[in-house]
Amino acid sequence: EDPQDVLAIAHAERTMGDFPLKTDPDYVVPETQRVNAHKKRRQMILLDDSIHAIKMGYNERLLALRDLKKRIVAATLADDDRLREINAALGEEHTPNRPEMQRSELPEDREAIRPEDVDRYELEVEARARKAHGKGGGFGGGVSKAKEDAAVAAAPAEAGGDSAHEGEEEADEDGGAPRGAGASLAGRPDVTAEVSTPLASARRELELARLRSERAQILHRQARTRETFDAAALELQTE
Repeated sequence: EDPQDVLAIAHAERTMGDFPLKTDPDYVVPETQRVNAHKKRRQMILLDDSIHAIKMGYNERLLALRDLKKRIVAATLADDDRLREINAALGEEHTPNRPEMQRSELPEDREAIRPEDVDRYELEVEARARKAHGKGGGFGGGVSKAKEDAAVAAAPAEAGGDSAHEGEEEADEDGGAPRGAGASLAGRPDVTAEVSTPLASARRELELARLRSERAQILHRQARTRETFDAAALELQTE
């Protein structure tokens, strides 16, 4: 035999230690590797704590994203007002962009009562009362809300008709023109008429170019904001 192999075998036998098989009938589990009810309960508590921490972190990110959406909606409404002014100055048609927060996005306001909720409840109560008594009217046989609204709407119309009739009578007395109209406008220059000069035309073109540039910047900022928000929402959704 090779002396070196003999030495290696002897060294291995001295230093290999004790490695009993777990399938051995005499195998005893070490104290550190034993599992009992106390250790399992502790693991379950730690697992619940980890799950709670993950949920709280997710909720914080979701609420932060919702707050960001609120600010985006407010900024979009302000931009839409400005775009309406720009399009009116340019003489172009304006397409409204008026986003709003959904009620499902505000669960903390589920107990809040809004005017439309009150109106809907009044209509339901009135419908039940009409069905129960077999006739119109609200509580105590009073006038229905629809009739009251019709009466209120008819009153301004009648008042407007009387005013118009009086205006026609005054116009007839003055020879077909409202009293004082000729005196107020006679001899006064037309302030709406702009003198057409090269300088005025150049200023007008410069102002139109500035408005178009401002509109393009607003639309570009809105598109970039939407892309950023959609990317953040998609990232949160995929988690």
